[in-house]
Amino acid sequence: MQQPGQHGGGVGEPLGPNQPQQQQPGLQDMMFTRQQIMMLLQLEQRVQQLEQRLQQLEQHVQQLEQQVQQLEQQLQQLMLLMQQLVQSVRSPPPIRSPQFNPGRPPGAHDKRHTHRTR
Repeated sequence: MQQPGQHGGGVGEPLGPNQPQQQQPGLQDMMFTRQQIMMLLQLEQRVQQLEQRLQQLEQHVQQLEQQVQQLEQQLQQLMLLMQQLVQSVRSPPPIRSPQFNPGRPPGAHDKRHTHRTR
């Protein structure tokens, strides 16, 4: 057995608690180099930028959806107007102005009609 003052004793005692940490498997793998840390920080910044961009895009999408709703309402109103126009053209008012029968005297049509019924 060695005395505490010789080779192993005095030097070995302070090393004792440190040895398990140095020999732990995988600890070296968990240490990051400066370059890796910089990359991680850049990635983190990029993620934050992308999250902000995503929020902006979501807001933009909401605005677009509102615009689409407004446009759909306008379209419905226009369709109604079109239907009303088409109906007013198909069924004109019963009283026609003289411009619809140009070149004929006012009573000519009635006279012909009376001739046919004789």
